[in-house]
Amino acid sequence: MRVGSRRRLTLDEPGHPGPVGPSRFGLLVADLDTVHKRALDAGAAEVDAPADRPWKPRSSCVTDPSGNRIDLFQS
Repeated sequence: MRVGSRRRLTLDEPGHPGPVGPSRFGLLVADLDTVHKRALDAGAAEVDAPADRPWKPRSSCVTDPSGNRIDLFQS
């Protein structure tokens, strides 16, 4: 998986030595709407669409094909 110009290992990639399973983590991103759309285009399922909330930065949430939840936050 690519995030910007960097390659990241995901837990569902072939050859990953550990178990695949549900987890949850968050990422700060410069352009939330673009990154959210790219995640959906790459096969993620939408949990929460990008939204402004009074108690935290603009954010969204997606689930990858292995069931891991990824919270995206506007930096």
